[in-house]
This record gives sequence, structure tokens and C-alpha cells, in this order.
Amino acid sequence: MIETSDYSKISIFSRMTKLLFSTSPKEVTGLLIFYTISGIIPAGITLLWKYLYDQVYFMLTARAKGHELFIILFIFIVVQIIDNILLVAGNVPVKKATQMIKIRLMEYTHIKISEVPLELYENNRFYDNVARINDILNSNRFIDFLSLSLMILKSIISTISVSLVLASFNPWLILLCLLSILPPSLARIIKGKHYYYMMRFQTPKKRLMNYYVGLLTSKDSVKELRIFNAQNHIRDKWFDIKNQLQNEEWSFTKKHGLVQLFVDISRVLGFAIGIIICTVMLVAEQLTVGVFGAAITALENVQNNFSTVLILGGNIGNTLTQLRDLIAFYDIRADQEGNIQLENAPSSIQLKNVSFTYPDSDTKALDQITLEIHKGESISLLGMNGSGKSTLIKVILGLYKPSE
Repeated sequence: MIETSDYSKISIFSRMTKLLFSTSPKEVTGLLIFYTISGIIPAGITLLWKYLYDQVYFMLTARAKGHELFIILFIFIVVQIIDNILLVAGNVPVKKATQMIKIRLMEYTHIKISEVPLELYENNRFYDNVARINDILNSNRFIDFLSLSLMILKSIISTISVSLVLASFNPWLILLCLLSILPPSLARIIKGKHYYYMMRFQTPKKRLMNYYVGLLTSKDSVKELRIFNAQNHIRDKWFDIKNQLQNEEWSFTKKHGLVQLFVDISRVLGFAIGIIICTVMLVAEQLTVGVFGAAITALENVQNNFSTVLILGGNIGNTLTQLRDLIAFYDIRADQEGNIQLENAPSSIQLKNVSFTYPDSDTKALDQITLEIHKGESISLLGMNGSGKSTLIKVILGLYKPSE
């Protein structure tokens, strides 16, 4: 088994990105273009807000003509309509592309599962890993990775483009943006990796709980449980594990609910500080009315986008940590298949000092076995249960690879 601790989140992100591009290049490229365009539009809207506010102010002070205001207002409405069309109509091709990617990735994963060396199926840890892989497949973790990555890309592009527009108004507004998003940033860092480690720790318990459910619902096991009057015992075992899992999840929810409360409060305070500073700059005539209005709107946009990046960043961090099991699974050495044409049929099967140890076991199932079986010869293997008879046959057939 490959240790998942060998994979950093950066390497997992890189591997998943390459995998997505290799399995579905057209779909992924189309999604990248769509989300990039969607991320640039808010910068144009911020510029239009500036001109719109200025024209309203100039019109009220009799310094501008009404037709200029209506032209800008018309352009503003058109851009908003385009933005909403992209948001609504874009969902159709996005869903179609993600569905195609999902099918191809699941096909790729199932092929990898079919190529796993058979000896790993003798390892209990392997079944825990398979359970996590099935959870990843059924809960669409890789689609979550793709969606989160694209949404983060869109939010980052939007944050940078809007910030550059603000910088063109007044360089100090960039510092103001940083001040408004710093408190939520610090608060989000607190959250950490607890959710993944809780889920990983719970996997054996969940598998055992599902086993108890199978005993309580399977026709054959129900009969035996009634014969031995063991239904209540199994039911109590299931209930105890279920309570443990619920208590662990409730503890996690309470802890991170407090973190979320701090994030929300710090976000409001950051925005309030931004409004105060912009007001002071407006009174000091360092900002025009148009820039002031656009800056307030842009600050909210930047804060919302950056908050989205932080939230999605935490989510994708958890997703990457869970995808670590998938990447480690992909890296398991696959059994080689094929045919070898022998010029002359062998006259015997020979083993010389062959040993075999099951994964995660310290005891050798076969220890320095030397054996020769001649063509046409019939032999029998005798031994107690667990002495290695079946293991020896599987090694001879090439189903298991000798450890030595």
C-alpha cells in the first residue's frame, strides 16, 4: 500500500489537473474560457458604475447633458443582461461538460481498480481504501474539485481585475481592498484540516456499522441471529457506533460554527472600515463622487469574491485531502497482463527459496519454499488451515508475486 502522507496538496492538485486535461481536454478548455470571461465582466461593470455615478452627479449639478447619462445607463443595462445570460445559460454546457468528464473519470478509475494486484485484497486496510474510493466516486469528489477550481479561478480573476480598476482610480484603494479582506483571511486559516481527518478516522467505524446493518437485514444472518438470540447484541453494537459517529460530527459542527461566526463578523467590520476610509477621502476631495460610488461597490465585490476564494479554498483543501486516497490508489502498481509464447513447453515447475508476505503483515505466509513438480506428475498439498496451501498455489499460478 502507498502511504497517502507522501502526497502534498500541490502535487494532488497538479495530478488531478493533468488527469482532467488528459481525459477530457475539449470540455476542460471550454470551461476555462467560459469562467475566465465571467471573471472579467465585474471589472467592466465597476467602470460603468464610476461613469454612471459621475454622470448622475454632473446632471444634478447642471454640468452634464441628460443623453450622456442615458447612453451610459443603456450600456450598463446591456452588460448586466450579458452577465446574467452567461450565468444562467452557461449552466447547460457546464453541466453537460462536467457530466462527460464524470463518465470518463469513473471509467478510468474502474479500470485502475481492475488492475490492482490480487494480494492487496488480503489486506484489511485495502478495503478501507476501497470504501473511501467508492465514497469519492459516489459523492463526485473529482467533479467538486473541477467546479471549485473553476469558481476559484473566476473569483481570483474578478478580484484582480476589479482591484486594477480601483488602482486606476486611486492607488490607495488597493491598500483599502487588502484591509477589508484581511480579517476574513486570518479567520479562515483557523479552520484547518479537521474535517478530512475526522472522515478518515471514521472510515473503519462506518464500514463496521454497515457490516452490522448487513447482519440485521440479510436473510441468512437474521436466521442465525434469532437462533442464538443475538439480535439485541448486534443492534446495540450498531447503535453505539452510530452514536460515536454522530457525537464526533456534532463536535466538529459546533467548533467550526464559532469560526464561521468570527469570519462573518470580521467581514462586516472590514467593509465598514472601507466605507469610513472612502468617505474621508471623498470629503478630502481625493475621490470623485463617481469613484466613491464605484469604490464602495467594488469593495463589496472584492470582499465577496475574496470571501468566496477563502470558502472555496477551504473546501477544495478538504477535497484535495480526500482525493489524496484516489491519487495514491492510481499509483498502486498494476498487474501486467499479456501472453508469452514459449518455444518449448517446460518439463517441470520449480520454486527455489520462494517467500511471500501479505501486505501489512510481519509473518511470512511462505518461507523459503523450494519445490519441483515434473510434467505429468500428480501431487497433493496437506496442511492445517492457514499453513499457506492456497497461497502457494496462487504464487505458482502467478496471481501473487513472491516477496523474495
